[in-house]
Amino acid sequence: MSFKNRRLKNYLLFPKIQLTLLFSGLFVSAMSFGILWYKISATFSHLTSVGVQLNFRPESGYFKLLNSQQDLIYQNLLMVAIIGAFLSGIFLLVVSHRIVGPIYRLQKFLTELQAAKKSGGPLPTLKFRQGDYFSELADSINDSLK
Repeated sequence: MSFKNRRLKNYLLFPKIQLTLLFSGLFVSAMSFGILWYKISATFSHLTSVGVQLNFRPESGYFKLLNSQQDLIYQNLLMVAIIGAFLSGIFLLVVSHRIVGPIYRLQKFLTELQAAKKSGGPLPTLKFRQGDYFSELADSINDSLK
């Protein structure tokens, strides 16, 4: 397994939950951009109909300016959508990792706790990584085992 695949596997501790969060966030972003695209398109359609009502010729500067502005806005919106999706995906992956990391560590801790009870050895201590969510949960569990 390559280093890159191992790092991705380490980030997807609970793939079902994490990918659901990731794709839900990206879906909401895509829907938002779709609605924005639609509204911009409707605005330019309205501006085109205004030009037709004012009897501007199709080759007039008004329509040339309108078309160039529409193209520019669509290009910029597409660029923002791609960058936004990329950044949103990274953010959601990191946040989901901070959520499921403690669950993964708790699951591992409970296995170690069972083994320690069977062998009569010392009880393990639950620790979460710095920056993980639910840090107070580790303290509560450790205190209850004292």
